[in-house]
Amino acid sequence: MTEPHRPRHALDEDPAFAVPAEAPETTEPSPGLPLRGLAMVLLAVGALLAAWGAFSFFGGSDGDQSTNAAQSAATSSARISTVPSAPPAPSSAAAQPSGSQQPPSPSSEPPRDGGAAAGSGTGNQGAQVDRARTYVTVLNNSPVQGLAGDTAGKLRGRQWANTGVGNLPDTQYRFPRSVVLYPAGDANARAAAESVASDLGLPAEQRTPEIDRSLGGARMQQGPNPGAVVVVTTNDLGR
Repeated sequence: MTEPHRPRHALDEDPAFAVPAEAPETTEPSPGLPLRGLAMVLLAVGALLAAWGAFSFFGGSDGDQSTNAAQSAATSSARISTVPSAPPAPSSAAAQPSGSQQPPSPSSEPPRDGGAAAGSGTGNQGAQVDRARTYVTVLNNSPVQGLAGDTAGKLRGRQWANTGVGNLPDTQYRFPRSVVLYPAGDANARAAAESVASDLGLPAEQRTPEIDRSLGGARMQQGPNPGAVVVVTTNDLGR
């Protein structure tokens, strides 16, 4: 009797409660795993592309700014290099004129009032003295003959060209020492007398009324009567 037509025994297993047989294991890969890995790869590639795009956008802007700044700096440097530099200042030696080009000294310039430059001077009081025109009287008040003439010659050697020579007898008035006299209140005469006194190494003094009266007894040998400036020579004046 065949198995299908065999009467069921009580010990036979009920097909309803039979344990199903385990499915044989297969070595084929599951189709879900490759799709998931591919999705992860695509996501990673997309993230990399997004990051690269952002870097290109922001990095490109910074690069353009850096390039523009570099170009501006190069343009400024080129402009500065094209500006001509100031010429060097002349040295002190070059600024000064040479000996042949130096301006004439004030002493060599002619006076503005047209007076003689060589025969003029300034006395101690600041008045202008004209040695060529100032009349200087030289009187001998000593027994030494020719003393007044020698003194007048010294003055002419000092450019006092207008001189007179005479005698003043010591019997009328005796001067204690040689002196150059000038009248009171005459600044020009005083300046001239001080210049004459400086040339002869004598003092200059103001005339008194008594001296003015004594000068009236002078005996002139050369030139007119005593003028404003009078030189009185005595024994103390060396020849």
